[in-house]
Amino acid sequence: MRISARSNAFPGSAIRGVNEEVVGLEGSGVRVFGFHIGQPGLPPSRELLLEFTKGGLLEKPFEYSMYTPSSGIEELREAIAEDYTKYSGGVKVSSANVSVTAGSAEAILAAFMAIIDEGDEVVLFDPTYLMYEPVINYLGGRVVRVRAREELGWEPGEEDVKAVMSRRVKAIIVVNPDNPTGRVLSESMIKLLVDLARDYDAFLIYDEAYRHLYYEALTHTPLGMVLRMSLP
Repeated sequence: MRISARSNAFPGSAIRGVNEEVVGLEGSGVRVFGFHIGQPGLPPSRELLLEFTKGGLLEKPFEYSMYTPSSGIEELREAIAEDYTKYSGGVKVSSANVSVTAGSAEAILAAFMAIIDEGDEVVLFDPTYLMYEPVINYLGGRVVRVRAREELGWEPGEEDVKAVMSRRVKAIIVVNPDNPTGRVLSESMIKLLVDLARDYDAFLIYDEAYRHLYYEALTHTPLGMVLRMSLP
């Protein structure tokens, strides 16, 4: 019996590998300072836990454990839409355009399955989040790397980005604020990426998982604002 050849496109998560090593060290009594995984440092508040368990789960166990709509609970989708509208320069987002997933890995896989065909090129900044490349390879896409330059504050050079664009580019992946460098893209770079995506009819996948961990709000231009600026 053989497993599929395609399964070899997923070599295993380096992030999870490090996490398993940490768990093993901690289990053997070693004190570890964990800076290796995107795990919140604060637990949910006691008040929220009590509200969920006593006010919800114990009183309505069936309602709280049943299947939800595929796109997510409507109240949650509305809250996400309101949050995005509030922190994205007033760009109105409808809950109808929000889908909830079990985590970022599911969201990435679902998004890429919807757009990537065999041979499609996907632009990644290097370094970037480790999950993207294995999924692109699994779906038969081709990764095109653009080096993030330390001398530019880990931002790619504008000419470097322009040089890789072609009609085979299906998507540009932008992580902002970045994982792993922590870099925040300049307004001019975001606008360039938006314009290039429009010019080459490519998708712009904008990963802003850490946007609420960026505290200099006056210098962080939300994507929605730049989209409006780039419209003719």
